[in-house]
Amino acid sequence: SQSRYQEDIILKRRTMGLSRFGGEPNSTYETITLKGLMDFNYFRKWATDFSQFSGKVDRQTVVLLLNREYLAEQLLLNDNGRLQYDPGYDRFIYRGVVYRAAGDTLVSQSYNDPMLVDILLQREDLKTGDIIGDAVFP
Repeated sequence: SQSRYQEDIILKRRTMGLSRFGGEPNSTYETITLKGLMDFNYFRKWATDFSQFSGKVDRQTVVLLLNREYLAEQLLLNDNGRLQYDPGYDRFIYRGVVYRAAGDTLVSQSYNDPMLVDILLQREDLKTGDIIGDAVFP
C-alpha cells in the first residue's frame, strides 16, 4: 500500500502589522499552499506523549516532508535554510484538519546539504469555527 503521497497542505502563517491609525499592532493570517509528502509518524522521531490522570496520551500524528529546493523557489526559507514559520502561531491544514508544528529537522541522503525538511505535526483540539488570533480555522 502507498502510505506516502504528495498533496496540498495549507500553511496559515501569521503576519504582524500596525493598525490603520498606528495604534495596537494587529495580526492577520496569510494562506500559503505547500506541496509535500504526508505520512504517519511511525518512526517516532520525537517523543511527544504526555501523562494525564487517565494515563499516557500519544499526541503524535503525521510527519510532513518538504523539498528545500521547492521551498527556496517559493521564497519560504530563512537565512539558515529552514522553513519560515512560527510554531506558536502558525498552523498547517491538511484535509480540513488543523495541525501545529511540534518540531522540525533537516533530513536527506545528501552529502553536505540536506534536501528535505521534516516537520512533526500534532493535531489541534479545535472545533469548526474556533479562533486562533484573528483567524478562524479551518
